[in-house]
Amino acid sequence: MRSVATIGALLFGISACTSPPPNRPASACVRVVSFGVPLTGEQKELFLNALASTPLTAFESDLPHKLAPIGRFDPYFSIYPIASTAYALVLESPRDMHRWRALAKLDSFDSGEYGFGYESARREALARNPRLFDYCPQFHVWSEQFNRSRK
Repeated sequence: MRSVATIGALLFGISACTSPPPNRPASACVRVVSFGVPLTGEQKELFLNALASTPLTAFESDLPHKLAPIGRFDPYFSIYPIASTAYALVLESPRDMHRWRALAKLDSFDSGEYGFGYESARREALARNPRLFDYCPQFHVWSEQFNRSRK
């Protein structure tokens, strides 16, 4: 029964146990931490459309206003919650190219002032699926296109 609870916990992002089972160390307790801002189906579409419709040169000023109706993001530009949510959406549906294109647009923030937040989200996503980028060979091409348009 415990293995069924652990599998359910992994699938639904909840803690599999609150205290270690008898005769097992505390490290045996599985704890899955949510990744990205949790969104409903409608909010996911709003999020992806906001990313797609915002020019890179206006991300810092315009994106927070476009994300405001979702009610789950900061009223200022903060890369980590945005990037982690984009990565979470790609992890959730790795064959959805609309999600990959939105993520490729964010990839231009992988250095400079926002580099740490973006790279932290990327590392967390890759820890969850080390082969994530195998689903979208076009990612790097799109990312380069967006990088060129930002400069």
